[in-house]
Amino acid sequence: MRGGSLIALFVFAVLPLPSAAQTFDARTGVMELPGSPLSPTSDAQCDALQRQWSQLSQALEEAHQKCLDAHQRETEDHRASMSATNPVCSHPACQSLHTARLEVGQKSRERVQACRSEVAQYQQRKQLERQQAELAQRQQEERAAAVRNAAEQQFELAQQVEENRREAAERMAKVLGQHADELRQMVAARQNAQSGPPPLAPSTLAPASGEFTTDSRATDSPAQEVLLDPAANVVKMGNPPGNMAQLWQVGQTRSQPDGYYDTYVYVWQFSTRDSQLCPIVSIGDGSVVREALFQETAIEHYQVSQGVVIRSNLERRKGFLRCLSPGETAGYPKYRVFPFGTKTRGDAMGTRG
Repeated sequence: MRGGSLIALFVFAVLPLPSAAQTFDARTGVMELPGSPLSPTSDAQCDALQRQWSQLSQALEEAHQKCLDAHQRETEDHRASMSATNPVCSHPACQSLHTARLEVGQKSRERVQACRSEVAQYQQRKQLERQQAELAQRQQEERAAAVRNAAEQQFELAQQVEENRREAAERMAKVLGQHADELRQMVAARQNAQSGPPPLAPSTLAPASGEFTTDSRATDSPAQEVLLDPAANVVKMGNPPGNMAQLWQVGQTRSQPDGYYDTYVYVWQFSTRDSQLCPIVSIGDGSVVREALFQETAIEHYQVSQGVVIRSNLERRKGFLRCLSPGETAGYPKYRVFPFGTKTRGDAMGTRG
């Protein structure tokens, strides 16, 4: 049959082809469709796919034109049409190439458009991920900046408070220093007037609740008492716990030899108004109200027999230390708890008997 060599048997295979491969073989009539890239991520991949489809379309166009040239002397079909639904070639011998041109053109547009749509979706996802990561980083930086600003403000506030306290203490010390002789004479007179009664015996000291009787103002050598250091970690604000003496109660086990023991439990400093010990100081038209600073020392006397406490008695000693100006009362009350088996400096405590 004339022109039969140009009637191709087309084999459609969706396979990826190298850029140099033939997508249509005019000798055999075999056509291979370009394969779309899997999960494309760039426009360059779609551009390469479009070039492959263009090469295939160009090869079909050339083969169809050669077929038309070979049959140009024959009568043309008057029904010739380029309709995608009913394509009709002007020469029946070239119908297969005529149809293939239209199908390849349609598939080329669909595949390339689908590729570019996937790339656009991928880029949108990546952009959203970048925006979320940038937002998370900005939020983290803002939180870190807020923490730094808060810490700086707190530090500045603490510095300002300390500066105000120091200035107030300096002003009060300056005022009191101007009347030091008068104050010393007044305090000495008051202390001499009350130095007659002897110190209270342990049996008349305060009970375990921490309350004092009205006659418990006597001092226990205040010059030898332990002054608390406000900067030490063991100094706490407030009052000592009420259950502090439970460690030495009768029945508790001890690894000490049999004998009698004295051990410090805590030292407690607190201030209160006392018009006799610390009278109001008149300065010009004004006056300075001061508070008396007291110190309570708790000492536990206990007896150990065969590794067990068989007797226990908590003794509290209270003594007057000095007068506090208004700028000094902010640090009180405070106390220090002594670990088991320790003693305060300057007092010989330990085994007796």
